[in-house]
Amino acid sequence: MALETNLIAKLPRRISPCPINEAILEIRFQTRPDFLGGAVFGLLYKEFRNQYRDVQKQPVLQIPEQMRTNDPGLMYLPEYHLTGGPFKLLIGQRVLSVVVAGEYSGWPAFLVRVEEVLEAVRSLEFIDRLERLGLRYINVFDFDIFDHSTLALIHGGAPLETRSTRIVSRIEADAFEHTLTVANGLKVRNENDVIGESIIDIDTATSTGLEGFFDSPRSVLEEAHNREKKLFFSLLRPEYIDSLNPEY
Repeated sequence: MALETNLIAKLPRRISPCPINEAILEIRFQTRPDFLGGAVFGLLYKEFRNQYRDVQKQPVLQIPEQMRTNDPGLMYLPEYHLTGGPFKLLIGQRVLSVVVAGEYSGWPAFLVRVEEVLEAVRSLEFIDRLERLGLRYINVFDFDIFDHSTLALIHGGAPLETRSTRIVSRIEADAFEHTLTVANGLKVRNENDVIGESIIDIDTATSTGLEGFFDSPRSVLEEAHNREKKLFFSLLRPEYIDSLNPEY
């Protein structure tokens, strides 16, 4: 699948209204052999408690620690959420995510916050090996996004009419892999309010070339962001992009 290569001539620097509802930078890691996994939260909480004052335990903590540690389906789930303004830190024994939800202030501002967190993590020296880095954007639309997308379901040479469609695809892009989800017929909620009926969800991740990442994270973060952005705009029809008041 070569969606990412079907590029438009230039990428907008900003669009309005912006459909981004949530942006997430996630790292998965192994801790140092002499470091108890359960100590990750305590270490990070001590470092970030002045910025992220609201702490919420997650339901996964009700599962016995041995099961959480050894089950691949559980070991990367966050056990605590720390909230400070629009930003959150999701912390588990082998995972840390920086999240911004709601109104998106743009990549430069998000990048600053991400780099602040990564620099603090680097200085704490509890990570032995970085396993995966993922940058995920969840875009929400209050209409059927397939009506404005370059994606289509074709059956017998004609568009397939459905009440609800969900496309999930994994797309290789050199050292990165996109996990793309496009869906309609949803009731996307923000707490108690329905905010949309369609999503474009792109998780751009890599598990290679991460040695020495903490010494110079900017290049990997920028590449992940550029690849995600190229794929996103390649999914939209040019006339729809023009309707979003693009700034170049």
